[in-house]
Amino acid sequence: MTIKKFITSAVFLSLALASSVSAFTPASGSPMSLKQHPRLLITPNSIPALRSAISTSYKAEFQSYINWLATADSDTANAKPADETINLFDHDPFKPVMVQRAFIGALGAVPGINYPIAPSEYSRLAKEKFLKSLKAGDDLGFPAALLYDWTYNSMTAADRRAAVSPMLNRPMAQQQDEADEPIADPWSYHHGYVYGTSFFQRGYAWYQALAIWGDGLADAQADKAVDSFNTVMLNYGPLDALNFIAGNDGGVSEWSGYAVWHPLTLWVLMDAWSTATGKNLITDPSVGQIDGNVARYHGEFLQYVADPHKYVGGYTLLGIGFSGVDVIYLDHHPLLQQMQFLARKYAEAGLSTQAGLMRDFFDKYQIAEYSSNYPNDAIFTFLGAPRAISSVSPTSAGLSKSRWFANLGLFVARTGFSNPADTVFSVSDGH
Repeated sequence: MTIKKFITSAVFLSLALASSVSAFTPASGSPMSLKQHPRLLITPNSIPALRSAISTSYKAEFQSYINWLATADSDTANAKPADETINLFDHDPFKPVMVQRAFIGALGAVPGINYPIAPSEYSRLAKEKFLKSLKAGDDLGFPAALLYDWTYNSMTAADRRAAVSPMLNRPMAQQQDEADEPIADPWSYHHGYVYGTSFFQRGYAWYQALAIWGDGLADAQADKAVDSFNTVMLNYGPLDALNFIAGNDGGVSEWSGYAVWHPLTLWVLMDAWSTATGKNLITDPSVGQIDGNVARYHGEFLQYVADPHKYVGGYTLLGIGFSGVDVIYLDHHPLLQQMQFLARKYAEAGLSTQAGLMRDFFDKYQIAEYSSNYPNDAIFTFLGAPRAISSVSPTSAGLSKSRWFANLGLFVARTGFSNPADTVFSVSDGH
């Protein structure tokens, strides 16, 4: 995988959109409309079902998880000290221990779990580390918005002011564009290379602003930044382009090794918008200009491109791609992250068949929840909780044995979806 160079962009949330825009209006009853926290990925409405799923299907695993995080440090989190920061835009956006602790605190007490320290204590530890990271001058990354949102209810008014003030004037870790040239104004930058790293891992003002919108601390700046979503992501921008490539068949814009990593950050961005605003990017047909959805049929896509034969190294996905052919093992930990996370997002969106196909996929290909070598990956298992979802087979879902992914340039034919002796044939012309 090519190592990209990172630069720092000194463009701030308060300058996210220079032009005059109308105030953003979240959906009625959404966390943003009700001024509620948490609102990113988990909400007051989704938490009870998530607690129940964890208590019913992951009690032992969650108990071990909270026991570890009661005393964990960055070394035991399989992270370098430099990773225990708020500025990550890399392949493991939730790696910091403080993010894991913030999740436990925001989730609250799960029935049947014996807490070594109170959930509120996990929140306190996360909040203190978050504020310390801001005070130290760390740039903003994926963890920053989550930490503000997930620890909001444990913060005092002074804590919130202490967090938001530097967030408004803090640069973001930002990659160079595909020509390796600095991006002069990334908030207005229209990234045409939609299967490039700099789209999936760059900073977005609208994402940070979702967390602080409506809190009475920086409403005008946050409103401008949130409004930039339609300009930056839609309006025939990158998200529209990705939706076009997937169409109503499924698939992502890149394959080989990159497809292991990048969909995860895409799902996080999409779901943060959906849960906070109440405008679901997976199910809302009015989103963008394109008849298609990059996330909605991803579970079906996986069913088609999985190799049914278990090799010495385990199950794999078909080796397809525009820049080479790589073997993609299903136990690759970032691939586990993205698959686990997406399962419940289908269920929460009311897509029971899509959610059930993910559960069928996990069972059929013996997908592990997470690797013991990466204990911080467990957060995706608990956010997705696929064991608590009822399985739906591809046959029950009505999937045909062949599919032409027209916009992706891929044809796949299978003799079936459930037999290890099945044969899979695929042809790809690139895109």
